[in-house]
Parts: sequence; structure tokens; C-alpha cells
Amino acid sequence: MNIEQAKKILSTATLLEPQQFDSEQQLAYEQLRQDASLKTWFDHQQETDRQIQSTLQQTEPPADLLDSLLNPPVAKPERNILPFPIHAFAPYAIAACLVLAVIGISFKDTILNNQFFGYHRGISSFDREADFQRAMADFVYNTQISLDELSDNRSYILEWLTQNDAPTFGGIPQSLADLTTLGCKKFFWQDMSVSLVCFHTDNGKLVHLFTLHHPGQTVEKTQVIHLQRYFDLPTGGWHAGDKSHILVGSEPDVDIEPMMTHIRKSKFI
Repeated sequence: MNIEQAKKILSTATLLEPQQFDSEQQLAYEQLRQDASLKTWFDHQQETDRQIQSTLQQTEPPADLLDSLLNPPVAKPERNILPFPIHAFAPYAIAACLVLAVIGISFKDTILNNQFFGYHRGISSFDREADFQRAMADFVYNTQISLDELSDNRSYILEWLTQNDAPTFGGIPQSLADLTTLGCKKFFWQDMSVSLVCFHTDNGKLVHLFTLHHPGQTVEKTQVIHLQRYFDLPTGGWHAGDKSHILVGSEPDVDIEPMMTHIRKSKFI
């Protein structure tokens, strides 16, 4: 199931609880739990649909609207004209008026949200990296991460990623290489394969390394993806060759500055 198929199925489940999902919706929901961008899209759809539902339930149409729709003025026809079944369509017309009112209120927010999370295509590599950085922080903050493979052997993890067609990293910052790996995972973001490798810090917290492969956007020299905070989590990284690498701390106090210093100084091993 690709991301568009998952969206089509999940769009029928925005007003349901997970325990009410049928088998197809459950399958799409499992994909959502592995894809940060799909989760963000579904959360926004749920919020919009629930807002529309709430407005429809709470808003009373003007007293004369129903009467006007059910009893429209009728002109005497000069020739045979088939009457339009206004009584059958009146409830839909009323609902449409109310939905348009809600859409008018939330349209600006929808546009801003889509721009914020980079759903549009044709964006620059800089924008794509910024979206990727933000989305991976969202993934760490909002997802209970379940790793596909556990190992403290970095070579084994690279082998597992290769065998599962997941992006692999080459050199990593020296201070990151000094940490022990916990495990790895493969998932999808905007229809692109992403790998996640988790590293233990000395105090038992984690640094997450996300790698995204995007052919056609190759750089000859390593470029720094600057330190930012999203959801109060520290994030940063680098772009090398045709891959972007994002670091995200598991907690606000995880210090990734030593790794960023090594990235800026190109100290990779």
C-alpha cells in the first residue's frame, strides 16, 4: 500500500476510534504509525473533520432558510419543464452551506499547514531538508518508536539496512561514533525510504540518526544542517553526497552540540 492509497483509506476513518477500524483501515493505520508525514496529514484531517462535525451539530440554520429551500417561489412554466426535486436535496444544500462556512474559516490554516510540512512538490533542496528535519523531530516527539532490529554492533546494523533497501550512512561524527548503537528501523516519509539508527548516550538517553536518500541532489562538499529546536528537541545534521542525515535528541537536554562541532569541522569516522 502506497501513501496515496493509505490516505484514501484513512480519510474514511477520521471520525472513528482505532478500535472501530476495519481490517483495511487497520492496515493503513499501521503504515501511519511508521510514517511521520502521513501521521501529520491524518492528525490535520481529523482536526478539520471534527471541527466540521462539531459546527454542523451546534449551528442552527436561519429560521427562514429551511422554508426557502423547501418552498421556493414557483413561476408558471410556459412549456413543459421537469420539476427539480428540491425536497430531496434540501438537507444536502443546508449541510453544504454550513460546511462551506467552516471551510472558509479554516482555509488559511490549511494552506499554512501544507506549506509548513512540505506536502507540495517542487520545493528546493533547502526547504526539503528543513521539512525533513522538522518531520523527524515530530516523529521522535509524537511516536512510540518500535525498532525493527536491535544490535549494539554498528557494522551489523549497516548490513541490515543494506539488506532491507534502507539508506545507509557513511562516515558519522566522531562523537556519535563513540556511542553504542541500540538498533535500527526503516520507514517512509513523503514516499521516500528513511533509515533510523538509535545511539545510547552516557546517561541512558538516545540520539536518533535519520538518513534520507534523494538522488539528483548531490553535493560535492559536506554541508551543515544547522542546529534547531523543534518540539523543544535538539536537531541538526549534515548533507553529504546524495543523502541527508538528521540527528534528534530523545529529550530536550540531550546534548548534540559535540556532534555538530565535529560536523562543522568535518571530523567523520
